[in-house]
Amino acid sequence: MSFDLRDFNGYMYPTFSWCKGETNGIEDCSKTISEYVESLVPKLFEKDKDFKPERYDIVRTKNIIDDNYFIGRIIGLPGEEIEFKNGYVYINGAILDEPYLYIKGSTYGDGNLSSCQKLKIGNNQVFVMGDNRLVSSYFDSRNKLGLVAIENITHYLPFDLQLNLFKKRWNNFGGKNLNLTDEDRNQEVFNEKLVKKINEYREQKKLDKVTVDNNLIKLAEIKAKKYLDKKIDDLDVDYFNSILSGLAKNHEIFYLIKEGFYNIDDYFDYLRTSNFIQKKTKFIGVALKEKENKDCNNKVIVIIISEIK
Repeated sequence: MSFDLRDFNGYMYPTFSWCKGETNGIEDCSKTISEYVESLVPKLFEKDKDFKPERYDIVRTKNIIDDNYFIGRIIGLPGEEIEFKNGYVYINGAILDEPYLYIKGSTYGDGNLSSCQKLKIGNNQVFVMGDNRLVSSYFDSRNKLGLVAIENITHYLPFDLQLNLFKKRWNNFGGKNLNLTDEDRNQEVFNEKLVKKINEYREQKKLDKVTVDNNLIKLAEIKAKKYLDKKIDDLDVDYFNSILSGLAKNHEIFYLIKEGFYNIDDYFDYLRTSNFIQKKTKFIGVALKEKENKDCNNKVIVIIISEIK
């Protein structure tokens, strides 16, 4: 069986992946993501009493919310201030060098920490993210994982040992530039081209095609503006649900919020890693909004899909 390399861009790609096609058979594509994460544990060192977290360490940590484990990279250390500005990480006001990233300039906020906001890390905590920032934002310290208590770290791999193991992968598969074009920032073109890609994908899956709907675009624009103006967490949607309630009776309607702008190919790949574009829907609307905040511009993409107009 052959695999599209991009189908397996997990949240620690390009450092880790789970596809035989690009790992010479070392890793097994049949594993679920959770199984794959656990299979990495033997490659890491078990934490001992002398463990002291260092920036860039890869760590395995327990998620106290759902009792699952997450493998990611330590980005922020105890007592530091972290901020996301224009796609980059700033620590105590200085931009952070990150040679392992899949896409450079692709780090934006999520539920726990929006872009253009600062966060002080606690004395016994670290801030952990994946190397594929577009995919990992929901799972890492920006959202679901939250700040990680050092005591909840079970395994680690120091950065100096990573260089021999992964530097070639970073050079071969990572370090992409975001390279946004005017089309990527044009809402009308973005809708048109994204829908074309989605429909090509849905046709392969024997699903009905979707079409762009102006009413859904307007709803997406409302959501995007509210998000940027009030920095409302994407789970706090009472005002938005009230708008949709009249439409959604006995019909399925879904929406997705993602901070940052991305080129259409990368954003489509992100959607493809979830089941979002495989849902039973017929119509779609996408809004792109940007808000300037002095030296930091916050951006958001909102996509809505629905069974009805």
